[in-house]
Amino acid sequence: MTDKRMVELARLVTRARNRKVTTELEGLVNVVMKVMLSGLEGVMKAVYCERLKTLKSCWIC
Repeated sequence: MTDKRMVELARLVTRARNRKVTTELEGLVNVVMKVMLSGLEGVMKAVYCERLKTLKSCWIC
């Protein structure tokens, strides 16, 4: 599951590796990935909570 930013980031990293760009770019990529993963983690937690709410309401019925 990707979005446009992930595709652009992957292209940038590929180009950088082919040209042997410095580790500064790798640091930037790591920061961006951490931000994106933390956002994804928040979404997954929200989905998990909604799933639990749904399961609990089904047991009451």
